[in-house]
Amino acid sequence: MGAFIYVQAFCKAFFRVNLLSLFCSPLFSLLFPLLFCALFSLAVLASATPPAQAQDTIPLDALFGVEEDAYLGAEEHDESSNREDDSAKDPLEGVNRVSYGFNRALDAMLLRPAAKAWNFLIPEPIDNAARNFVSNWKLPFSALSSLLAGDGAGAADTTERFLLNTTIGVFGFADPATSMGFPRCDEDLGQTFGVWGAGEGAYLVLPILGPSGVRDGAGTVGEFLLPDAQEETLEALKVKEDNREAIQWSTIGVDAVQTRASLLDVTDHIDATSLDPYITTRSLYRQNRKARIAETCRDYVLDFRARQATEKTE
Repeated sequence: MGAFIYVQAFCKAFFRVNLLSLFCSPLFSLLFPLLFCALFSLAVLASATPPAQAQDTIPLDALFGVEEDAYLGAEEHDESSNREDDSAKDPLEGVNRVSYGFNRALDAMLLRPAAKAWNFLIPEPIDNAARNFVSNWKLPFSALSSLLAGDGAGAADTTERFLLNTTIGVFGFADPATSMGFPRCDEDLGQTFGVWGAGEGAYLVLPILGPSGVRDGAGTVGEFLLPDAQEETLEALKVKEDNREAIQWSTIGVDAVQTRASLLDVTDHIDATSLDPYITTRSLYRQNRKARIAETCRDYVLDFRARQATEKTE
């Protein structure tokens, strides 16, 4: 499911925080086999379920960063043509569909209910503050990726945003940087490898992580190996280890649930409007990755400032 792209931050942090102690706990040893069997069964059923009939289409740029026209074009494209175009780069489609079903089952059991509760219970100001805080700690990764991709100006813009929001914005809870001409710009190592000329490779649907590819998967592994900005900052501030872990776990949970909450309507419409949600998700994911590789962070910032100037003159 498309929403699982954004849960990558959850998994990155999850693998750094007490994973071994969690796996070794008696409760986990008891519950994991039962949960795995249940999810696997649901995954097989979901992957074998006939696709829904197409209904009215909606814009999906909020999910994958593609324009409405691109989405409508993908929907109007014949399904067999889509399969022809993508099958060469999806040699593991059978396995991917099972993983896709697993992710849908996990989403239905855990993330979706939590996301609906979040939308119902959390006031908008708190939601915005939490979103700003979580996204702020991802900026060092983005700056490094821009720098490695040869976009030094974009890396400087992202670093400036991080410094402004961490200081004036009180550790990122507020976002003064955007109004000052430093919008959020997400870059990752998968994009960097794309700029270096690496092909996307075979399409993959990873359990929990969602849509990916050989190139983007390698980028994710690389990011696992990098130091965590939040952890390093908390350690530098001499925050006690127990408190650091509490903050990290809170950030993980808020990021996963809030991201899913922001995409509830969009992913519902994917399921309702697409003849085959798997193919639509695959197509939109690839379009988004190509667009993000083609546009540098500096290009995005300059375009944002131009739009800001236009709005002020109107």
